[in-house]
Parts: sequence; structure tokens; C-alpha cells
Amino acid sequence: MNGLTSEIVGSVLQDWTPPSQNATICDIGGGLGHVLIKFAQHYPDIKGTVLDLPSVVERTTKFIEENELAPRRRAIAGSFLEPYPPEFSECDVFYLKQVLHNWGGELAVTILKQIAAVAKPGASLLATEFILAETRAPQEHHMSKLKSLADVNMLACFAEG
Repeated sequence: MNGLTSEIVGSVLQDWTPPSQNATICDIGGGLGHVLIKFAQHYPDIKGTVLDLPSVVERTTKFIEENELAPRRRAIAGSFLEPYPPEFSECDVFYLKQVLHNWGGELAVTILKQIAAVAKPGASLLATEFILAETRAPQEHHMSKLKSLADVNMLACFAEG
């Protein structure tokens, strides 16, 4: 998934800047921390936290250390469907990469409410998602194929997707 992450985050970094050079970015459901590492490479002074399940956090911490990004970056165990740890009140930016589309409407709202409950005044939400619009591209065009594959993937994996 690092290849896709590089493409997505590369696009984000072209169009977005953090609120300050030393902002704290919290990657919700951030897995091993690939996104946080890309942000840190582009903005070396940012602080960052990855929130993911306990089964993932040990590997995330190791990955952050291997990339020499500790102590300004860390991983914390939790679920984005439950109240966030108090450390998340430090976040200036909450980042969701392809999270909301995996959950039905009510659970997506729950995720956003959990962020709102812990967010300090002025904090922002940055979300990246695939938008699968109708395409006029010829059927053999790669974007047409990507849309079709993504549609089938969502249908197979998530009944509410």
C-alpha cells in the first residue's frame, strides 16, 4: 500500500500546507505510519501521531524508529470508533486517508464526532477519498478500469460502501 500512499500524499502535499511548520498532525487509522513519514519528509518540523489498533501500534512504533522520526512522531493504540486518548487534543490537523468510505453512514458520522469531541478550537480535518464519478473515458482507458475495479472492490468488501 506504500505505492498508493505515495501517490495520494504526494498530491496532498502539492495542494496543502499545514497551519504552521511545527503543527501536530494526527493520522487516524494510519497503519504503519507511511503517511506521517511522507508529511515529516516534506515538513521536518511537524509533530505527528498515528492512531491505530493495538495489534498495529507496535509495528508502527518500530517503523517510526527505523525511519529516525522519533521522538516528534509516535503511535498510540485506539479505535477511531471510540473516544480518542487525551493526547489527541494536541492535534492541529486530523488526517483521514481512505477511511470514511469503508464505513456505513452512521459509523462515518461516529468517526467524525469522535474527532470533533477531542479537537481543539481551530483544528482542521484533512480527508482524502476516491470519488468515483461517471467517466466519459473510453472503456480501455486506465481511469475507466480503475473506477470499475474500485466499484467491484467496494461491492465485494463493504455491503454499505
